[in-house]
Amino acid sequence: MKNINWKALVVPVLILFVFIGGIIGIVNWQKSKQATPTVSELSINLPEGESQTTEKEISVSGKVKKGDKVTVNEAEVKVEKDGSYAKVVTLSEGSNKIIVKDTKNGKEVGSTERTVKYVAAAAPKPQDAQPTPAQQGSAPAAVAPQASGELATSGPKETAAVVGFGVLVLIGLLYLKSKKQLHLNLRK
Repeated sequence: MKNINWKALVVPVLILFVFIGGIIGIVNWQKSKQATPTVSELSINLPEGESQTTEKEISVSGKVKKGDKVTVNEAEVKVEKDGSYAKVVTLSEGSNKIIVKDTKNGKEVGSTERTVKYVAAAAPKPQDAQPTPAQQGSAPAAVAPQASGELATSGPKETAAVVGFGVLVLIGLLYLKSKKQLHLNLRK
């Protein structure tokens, strides 16, 4: 028996294993896409944990699925056609719990709780009564909007499928090339 180039035998086998792994990955990805999506897409513009403000009132806004109802601290809020909602909440001195609930057909499908600490602004000192030129252009501090982390997103899964398909095509081409090379080596 002539010397056989082991690379010519091993490469097709490795490519076959990677090809099978890619197919299994794509099948699992497809199954995950068909899985039941999360019931609630409740988002709120308040940051996680406790935030602090010197404003007596804050606007609580966010987004839910179309047709859902929202309550903020047990008060029903109007939900727009696109799923957005907003409510002004009056804060009391100290920590204030803000509970946003998402309901559909009378059943709660999501809930988010945030704490906002209201600290009354100190009265200005007589010498500070006139704002400095730098202060005149600044706006009062407000709570910065931030998603709750519960929003449905797209990205890595779709990218993985595209990359996976590209890898499968590349593997198929390499397999065909190595198969041809193997036949040529075995004929020699």
